[in-house]
Amino acid sequence: MMCQYHEIKDQHPGALLFFRLGDFYEMFYEDAVTASRELDITLTSRNKDAAGKPIPMCGVPAHSVKTYLGRLINKGHRVAICEQVENPKITKGIVRREVTRVVTPGTLVEDGALDCKQNNFIASLFEIKGCVGASFLDLSTGEFVLAEFSGETAWTQMQEEFLHFSPREIVVPESEQVRFLSKLPESLRSSLLQTIQSDWVFNLSYSQRLLIEHFNVATLEGFGITNQESSICAGGALLNYVKQTQKSAVAHITGLKFSQPSHCLQLDDSTVRNLELVEGLDGNKKWTLLGTIDCTRTAMGGRLLRSWILRPSLDLQE
Repeated sequence: MMCQYHEIKDQHPGALLFFRLGDFYEMFYEDAVTASRELDITLTSRNKDAAGKPIPMCGVPAHSVKTYLGRLINKGHRVAICEQVENPKITKGIVRREVTRVVTPGTLVEDGALDCKQNNFIASLFEIKGCVGASFLDLSTGEFVLAEFSGETAWTQMQEEFLHFSPREIVVPESEQVRFLSKLPESLRSSLLQTIQSDWVFNLSYSQRLLIEHFNVATLEGFGITNQESSICAGGALLNYVKQTQKSAVAHITGLKFSQPSHCLQLDDSTVRNLELVEGLDGNKKWTLLGTIDCTRTAMGGRLLRSWILRPSLDLQE
């Protein structure tokens, strides 16, 4: 069984592996040490390794895994969920196990682990010939948005876009990791989980084909997207990453929008922070503008109101 564990763990080196054993998810070695510390649960040991040392181990009940999962994700960890994919009652020998999903701060969808009145976006960023493109996806709602800017103010406008969506994770190409992250708003940098992907994932032809096939369309023009190459690359790379981590076709992502911030009032980082629109200077949200006027009765309404406050419309009639 431990050979099976090591084989699966080697495929997901950057994640804590939740290894299903009956009614529990178990963690071993460094994963167990980390999880016991972060979750404040007992660290035990089992058997001994080849060197004769006890193997560190801890576990959480399968029926309450969502609670523990949310706590780890909110502390910036990745978690690979490894399930038993055969019935142990009829299987002879070791039960086959597979990672069925990788959960990260940007791909968390569990009820109770998210603020239902705030979107949980994951972002991707790319640049082609001075055009800066980004994509933002809320996996819990299926909301998928592309944005692109050019000219001398491209990065400034993109910073404001990131402040509006406030993603918890960002996907960037390996060769541009340092430069892209240095361009992001300082207030977001420290809290963003950085996910590095190979440069080829951001290839224009590959990204465009992936988006077209996913939405089952002939072109992306119906979404208002024509020659926005950098945002297409960012969108395709993000969709590729989400499909990889979720091990599924993510069929609930049914639409794609192109952001038009020119129709809205632009608010920079210091304005949003100092006016305490959605979060107080002390981190408290209760006495912010949003906390004061939010009488919405649904999660969807709460998310919409937050979006309106961060990006007020310039259309007087609206």
